[in-house]
Amino acid sequence: MSYSFLFRAASVAVAAAAISACLDEVVAEQPVHAADRAQAEAAAASLLNLLGEPGEGPDLTGAVSGWVAKTGDALTGASVSVSVTHAARLTG
Repeated sequence: MSYSFLFRAASVAVAAAAISACLDEVVAEQPVHAADRAQAEAAAASLLNLLGEPGEGPDLTGAVSGWVAKTGDALTGASVSVSVTHAARLTG
């Protein structure tokens, strides 16, 4: 099972909340991702904190994706990918 989503936010806290809300939706649709949700949030938080607040003008933008493979009750594979960048704020 896999997922992918994009986010855009004016601050680290707003970006983290947006990522959390998107992961809520992922887990609701694909409950198996409850198993790797914490790892996705931790990876995103580490990169958001690395870049820090965007300041006046830019936004934080990025993407989160992941997949897990499962045989019976055991996970047999997993991946999480996160990218974060400062990007020009969209206007009007």
